[in-house]
Amino acid sequence: MDLSTGKDIDRIRAAIIEASPVPIGTVPHLSDAGGARAAISRTCRPQHFLDMVEHQAKQGVDYMTVHCGVMLEHLPLTMGRVTPASSVAGGSLIAKWMMTHRQQNPLYNTHF
Repeated sequence: MDLSTGKDIDRIRAAIIEASPVPIGTVPHLSDAGGARAAISRTCRPQHFLDMVEHQAKQGVDYMTVHCGVMLEHLPLTMGRVTPASSVAGGSLIAKWMMTHRQQNPLYNTHF
């Protein structure tokens, strides 16, 4: 398996969903190997986040954490905290995207 590039993530997720007796949840924008790199890339578009949500919904994921409440105007309030965002992984990724693109969270209201 090659998890470092994300090549097998879809196959593994599908196998887990099929075999699990309990609901399976994900954080879609962290699930692809390029998620972090894509979010800080100037070429990343809001559709990237929505595509991952749709893709995983079609796979049969039961629930998702999508960080819709992180807003551009709140980012200055997170500076100087021990943990910059409430969700160090997902929330920070969305915050980084907003800072890089100087745009509102696409999962808040502009595209979701």
